Amino acid sequence: MKRQYVIVLTLVVCAFLSVSVLQAQEPRAPSNDNSGASEYIALNGKYRADDIHLASTELGETDCGLIATNGSKSVWYRFQAPFSATISISTLGSVLYTSEFSAATSTGLSLYANDPLNQLDCTFSLGGTPAQLTDVSINQGTWYFIRVTSIVTPLPGSFYVLRTRVDSVSGFISVGGANKSFESGLAPWIAKKANNGDQVVCGTGDQYVGSCAYKFVGGADEATSIKQTFLWPTAQFVGLKDQLVLGQGHIKRTGAAINVKITLKVAYTDGTPTSKAKVSVTTAGSYSQINVQVELASRNVSTTTFQVKNKSTDGTVVVDLLDAFYLAGAVRSTGAGPLPVPAAMQ
Repeated sequence: MKRQYVIVLTLVVCAFLSVSVLQAQEPRAPSNDNSGASEYIALNGKYRADDIHLASTELGETDCGLIATNGSKSVWYRFQAPFSATISISTLGSVLYTSEFSAATSTGLSLYANDPLNQLDCTFSLGGTPAQLTDVSINQGTWYFIRVTSIVTPLPGSFYVLRTRVDSVSGFISVGGANKSFESGLAPWIAKKANNGDQVVCGTGDQYVGSCAYKFVGGADEATSIKQTFLWPTAQFVGLKDQLVLGQGHIKRTGAAINVKITLKVAYTDGTPTSKAKVSVTTAGSYSQINVQVELASRNVSTTTFQVKNKSTDGTVVVDLLDAFYLAGAVRSTGAGPLPVPAAMQ
């Protein structure tokens, strides 16, 4: 009798576990099924929504002015523009199964501003091509909502892919850190091997902007460096492979033995080796702008590090207004000529 009890109990437990596993594996509608639960995204990002056949159509949803049908399975995304720019939005990579042996990419895209929603643009794709909105202007600080929907009624296994890309911006996108002109002293810049009187100077007339700058004093043992690591603002946008990060500094130097190196490094979160570039300055002169640019090897940027190292054996070197910028839409190309100067630097 005891043995039968154990067998029955075992069967009950197995049945319970089987039901639990089935419930855990049961597909559910995407979490961003409704506009009120839209998924927050970053620009230059790529996002996928699975099990879209279970998505619903909210009351009042429209497909480019037409009342959406129950077959229009929509999901929603939102972002707040971190800057004024022109962007592109696409559903490239989406797959909508219409039968066991047939799939299409016919999708719809709608862009709205603010809440309550004000539709700015809308498009459908037909013939198996992805939907795409181009030359979309966005304004800094404004909230935008994106609706992705289907043209056909999707079957299980269907999924959406949403891509956004920053094509151009109004001005350069600063990824620089704090205290770029040393108005608050040295921190968060870190100085190493400072000697010979290397320090932040204020009110001496050495500054490029404001009232302060960092001054290196040359000498036989001079090997001082200052650097700062900037955290990439991933909550707002991510990098794009092959596009550029530009480091800029303003430098003034006196003496006959100038030896200054400005280095820019970009690190990644996915194991991609650090990208870096270096510019050397070997001649004396009044304030001039120095540019150093790094081509991104991955979109998964974590930090950008800016460093200035002085090994001049005589004279002085003064640096001021050190910053780094992401060049949206810019790709390194041989013979492209010098990069434009950010308006803030002119």
